[in-house]
Amino acid sequence: AYVFHELPPSAREAAAAEFYRVLRPGGLCVLLDSAQSGDLGRDMDGTLEWFPRTFHEPYYSSWLRLDLDGLFRPLGFASFARGLRHVTKMAAWMKPA
Repeated sequence: AYVFHELPPSAREAAAAEFYRVLRPGGLCVLLDSAQSGDLGRDMDGTLEWFPRTFHEPYYSSWLRLDLDGLFRPLGFASFARGLRHVTKMAAWMKPA
């Protein structure tokens, strides 16, 4: 949890592919991480953009713009669920049986 935004984009792609490889058919991949741009409303997008400038978060800006379905669906995952609590995003995909 809360590590995917720490990875460079190429490592995120490799990790997602590895999730698919090791997950059994019918299995569920659940990701918990920071909210992304647009998740909390336009008034909070500025706060999300401020965070990597203030703290050492070199890959956070690319995380904010990442299309998660665009990363996971081409691998074969099917969208399963989405959720938000405060500034935490949950996204889940299922590997087809």
